[in-house]
Amino acid sequence: MTKNRNDLTVNGSMKLTGGTYDNAAVNGALEINGDLNCDKLEINGILTVNGALKSGETAVRGSMNVEGTMESEALDIKGKTNIEGNAKIGVINIEGALQSEGRVDAEKIILRGHLHAEEGCNAEEFNALGRFRIEGLLNAEKIECELYGKSYAEEIGGKEINVREGKGINRWISSIFPGFSLMQGKLIAGTIEGDVIRLENTTAKIVRGKDVYIGEGCDVMLVEYNNDFKASAGAKVKESRKI
Repeated sequence: MTKNRNDLTVNGSMKLTGGTYDNAAVNGALEINGDLNCDKLEINGILTVNGALKSGETAVRGSMNVEGTMESEALDIKGKTNIEGNAKIGVINIEGALQSEGRVDAEKIILRGHLHAEEGCNAEEFNALGRFRIEGLLNAEKIECELYGKSYAEEIGGKEINVREGKGINRWISSIFPGFSLMQGKLIAGTIEGDVIRLENTTAKIVRGKDVYIGEGCDVMLVEYNNDFKASAGAKVKESRKI
């Protein structure tokens, strides 16, 4: 981005028209009526952008709402972010909540909270320890999911897909209170398709891959595989066939 531009610092409450800045810091509440462009954006409060947002690095330590599209090299969320348009971001780190009413495209997504994408999610790497809801397709080269609570994706596609129940918190609680579970991890999906697929606690209509392992707590209507298929004793598979 172009350098030698003005910085924007907001301490308190303010409304501004759209603009272009080097660094933008919000320590309070800011409403932008128009598009916002900046090299670096730090939010320690509330930011509302009634337009599109384009930034180099974005850190949210409060809440942000973007009415239009968002483009950023990196988005770090320790709070809540809502994007009404499509999002194109390099690396997304979520330690709070991200809601996208459009499609999410990223190089890498690290989820340690909640993600809801209403028009699908596409990434090179998707690493989730938490909950997500993807309307449409969740597509990534590598998908690693450790589930806490219920997650949903209409379709899942990737080369390597690993889904397992999160046991960290529950293991500690059950050691004190035997038989008690705080949040059972569960994934519900329509179709899951990839090269190597390993699933636990997953309910799906169709699982299709080269090598497929269906683990404990799974309920699958149909498994289609090319090379190898295994199902644990605690899994339910209605039908399987080699293709």
